[in-house]
Amino acid sequence: MPKTLLAQLVGSQKPVLFCEGKPDSDDHNVYSSLYGKNYLVVPIGDHNDVIRYTKAVNKVKDSRLFKFSALGLIDGDSLINFTPDAGIYVLPYNEIEMLLVDPEVQKSVYVGTQASKDDKDLLENLVTTANRSIIQKVKDNKALIVNTAIKDNLDAHSATLRVVPKQMADSEFKFEDSIKATQENLINSAKEYRKKTTEYLDQAIQSEDIMKVLKVCNLKHQISGQLMQTMAEGNYVSFAETQIADNEDLQKYLREYIGLPAQN
Repeated sequence: MPKTLLAQLVGSQKPVLFCEGKPDSDDHNVYSSLYGKNYLVVPIGDHNDVIRYTKAVNKVKDSRLFKFSALGLIDGDSLINFTPDAGIYVLPYNEIEMLLVDPEVQKSVYVGTQASKDDKDLLENLVTTANRSIIQKVKDNKALIVNTAIKDNLDAHSATLRVVPKQMADSEFKFEDSIKATQENLINSAKEYRKKTTEYLDQAIQSEDIMKVLKVCNLKHQISGQLMQTMAEGNYVSFAETQIADNEDLQKYLREYIGLPAQN
């Protein structure tokens, strides 16, 4: 663990929440607004880093070094299932950019930019229009979404494939056979994941279920930046993060939907 990070953790009076990203990234900004009162929110790179550091802290908690536990929150595109016992939680959106276009976040942004809080019909129309545009964008980019999801899955899957060192002492062991088996494993995984992702995406598009779409959509800035910037007539991401920081009702909704354990 880097010395600067170790010093930050040892000096903290709060449990730590590791997340993906860098300081002042969208992840860090949003999670600090949602959990900063009760957790030390630490952005720590990619999902592998989040998992590794969370487990490392929890392994030595209650020692003289650490007096607190740690949680890790990774993007939904990490494609790995963890149990709460491991201290790792998966965002119910594909990534932070999709959280920023949750319909409730949209409403809060529109109240600040285009409509009054009491004009419910206008708010619903704005959200409905934006959601239809998001779903159409997803429909138009279906192949890219599916193939990106497969790549992310293969990256995660291939990281778990290792040659056990003791195998190398076996006179019958051949790297060629191990490589062939690994290749077949990856091909089968890609086929299975293509089928699974395509079926889920088709169903989400067909039903026009925006929450299901946000769970699998990986278009990032095409949605939260380009598309929503037009809808909100300005810097949508900045508007959304400001609303999350200031709106306690919105914070409560997002915390409940994300589902981290309560921390008093």
